[in-house]
Amino acid sequence: MNKNEIQRIIIDKIKNALFRGIVLASVRSGKSRVLLTAIREMSDNDLNINILISTPQVDIMHSWVNECEKLDYYPKIEYCNFKSLHKIQDNKYDYIIFDESHAIPPDNILPIVSKIVKNNDKVILASGTYSEDTLLNLKFSTGLQQIVDYSTDDAIRDGIVNNFKVEVHLFKLDN
Repeated sequence: MNKNEIQRIIIDKIKNALFRGIVLASVRSGKSRVLLTAIREMSDNDLNINILISTPQVDIMHSWVNECEKLDYYPKIEYCNFKSLHKIQDNKYDYIIFDESHAIPPDNILPIVSKIVKNNDKVILASGTYSEDTLLNLKFSTGLQQIVDYSTDDAIRDGIVNNFKVEVHLFKLDN
């Protein structure tokens, strides 16, 4: 399968789950594009919807802005880093994305994320690098189920990501 076909499958899974769940999609699979396309299709291209995108770092927010520009899609998006979620935890949104959700701090931020998930209908936790423990913790804390499972191994198999083998050569330096 090519990247466009894989993205279409992921978009359809997200739409079938009514934009609610946990998405594991490998690095380089186009998570931002997939999620924005799913929102665009589900909202009939309505630009007046309210979207929250929360990330652990500001530079990730810039990649979302860039992806909107590439797609020529400019809905109302509010960006918030994980550490500031307490300021908007009672707000309502039409769509919410927690990007790089494997990095949500479990002790102080995950309870806020869980509250936001419970108070909003369309919420996606997305990452390409969940550990088994993190994934179980997110499922337990938020009540969300995993709706997409497209791992790095899958992406390597499909040629989306190169299989990098690192060879280490140690040299003894003579004095």
